[in-house]
Amino acid sequence: VSTGVFGGVGRGAALTALAATLGSSVNFALGKTVLKEKVSKFQFRDQPPLSEAGWFKALYRRFDSAQFPGQIPSQGFKSALLLRLAPILPVPVDAHWYILGTTDLRFSEFFLAHLIGVYKVALLDAFLGYFAFQAVLDTEEVQAQAQALLTAEVLVLLGVSLAVTNAATDMLSQILEESEEPGEADAAEEAALERR
Repeated sequence: VSTGVFGGVGRGAALTALAATLGSSVNFALGKTVLKEKVSKFQFRDQPPLSEAGWFKALYRRFDSAQFPGQIPSQGFKSALLLRLAPILPVPVDAHWYILGTTDLRFSEFFLAHLIGVYKVALLDAFLGYFAFQAVLDTEEVQAQAQALLTAEVLVLLGVSLAVTNAATDMLSQILEESEEPGEADAAEEAALERR
């Protein structure tokens, strides 16, 4: 309903993305402060605590932009954006922002990466809301618009999804190579492949 509430697809998507990013920023801040120790000790199923997991140690290094000086955009920003677009961690997606809070990722990098990454979903939701409102008001015009837009969206999303999947797979491969425990790398890779 963001289209109707906020006055159009663009404003609706922008405000929805901003609200989602503000909410995730609270989780990020909690991961940086009061929940840092709990998040580090978090265990998911039969995996070791996060702070002991080889994939987490390798991932932790990825979010420290100081280890990759001179990169524009920063390594932390790129890694956070990829994680927002393609959740590759072997933990529930809602836990990602708490986990990122335990790393050396700067808040500004997190905020901008999340805002850009969530905008895709917010834009799709806003368009769906727009078509729902239009369907109530004018069905013939909506049908023609919906077909054209749906075709364009599918093509754009397919291209973006392929690019993000390739980038995320490369990042996961690098993280697994940096991982200290070979058996753990196999488990993380299997979990990521199951999500696809």
